[in-house]
Amino acid sequence: MSRSPSKKIWRKAAWLLKSGRVAVHAVGPYGIHATVEGEHDTYEVTYAQGEWECECPYRDFYPERPCAHIAACWLVWNAVKQGERDDGRDQG
Repeated sequence: MSRSPSKKIWRKAAWLLKSGRVAVHAVGPYGIHATVEGEHDTYEVTYAQGEWECECPYRDFYPERPCAHIAACWLVWNAVKQGERDDGRDQG
């Protein structure tokens, strides 16, 4: 991510995860592919070759900042990289 998300974006990302709105299709140390059910639509999110992509319109208005969908996927991906989760699913 080129810039860190705002506190508001982190809170929404945490809510997306806790609400079960992040469906991880593939995740590993070098990338992630997930579908995120947002408040207005469902979006595909990917991280590959150092680039985050999300279909949502937020990035059209704020291209330098990641959206909540990307932030939620980053939380899963980072947990996998740190060895806290093996598949991105909640282990609670």
